[in-house]
Amino acid sequence: MARPPSLEKIQADLRDALLEAAAAIASPAVAKWSKTLAEAIQIQATEPHAGRLYIPHYWAVYVNDGRGASIPSRTTYFVWWRDPAKDPRFSGSTTPERASSVRRLTAQEWRYYSTIRRNQIRAGEEPDMIIARSVKGTPPRKFFDNDGGMASFLDEANRICQELYRAFVLDYFDGLLDLKGTLKVPLGVR
Repeated sequence: MARPPSLEKIQADLRDALLEAAAAIASPAVAKWSKTLAEAIQIQATEPHAGRLYIPHYWAVYVNDGRGASIPSRTTYFVWWRDPAKDPRFSGSTTPERASSVRRLTAQEWRYYSTIRRNQIRAGEEPDMIIARSVKGTPPRKFFDNDGGMASFLDEANRICQELYRAFVLDYFDGLLDLKGTLKVPLGVR
């Protein structure tokens, strides 16, 4: 008779299958709002029977949960670039994962980029650098909510659980079934 897999193996297989399915469902939901965040989704096994989807970018929570209107706390203006690739404040990335990797403009950079911005506006162009004293709030995107981006996950999770259970039963009882599907029970004679 086949030896059944351990409970830990069954739990890990189920966890991994469910996490893969969750990532496959979450990725398009996240990509509707940010391709960068969708590509950054990570699967983390946190325990033998549990795990989570994780996005390392500090600003992912603002996209998912939304935010209220904001005013700058440590400076006079909010500053950002229309094209993040042109933003000189990012150290080596156009989409920083950590807030600490976004530095402040130096006074010299502020004057330089403000002059370029002024010249673009005078020429009737959209300025690369955007300056604002406050920003409006953004609505929540809720790409990890059961009513939002993960709405189809429950059905998929049920399908995966049934499939893994069926495979377990068929593997375990395979040696006990004859070709007609009749259960053969070995009898011990003393």
